[in-house]
Amino acid sequence: MPEIEVSRCGSLDTALRRLSKDRDKEMSLKSIRDRYHIKPTEQRKRDKAAAKKRAKKKEEKEQMIKNTFQLSYRLTLARQGKRECRNKRRRFQGTRD
Repeated sequence: MPEIEVSRCGSLDTALRRLSKDRDKEMSLKSIRDRYHIKPTEQRKRDKAAAKKRAKKKEEKEQMIKNTFQLSYRLTLARQGKRECRNKRRRFQGTRD
């Protein structure tokens, strides 16, 4: 609570004005502090939620990479299979001559 000395300010009216201004400043600072202050339990909740979100995002990314590698591996096998078929045809064509 702000305190004002009347003798220092001069008159009672001036002291009351200064007191009300100081009180308003203190209340505004308190309201700002209350607005941005986060209770420890709330902070823990936010941290847990953020950790879950990060883990889920990481898992989705790993799954996407795994699926991409599987698909590229299948494509590679399919291409190799086609090449082998082409090579077999050429071999047979070469033996007929």
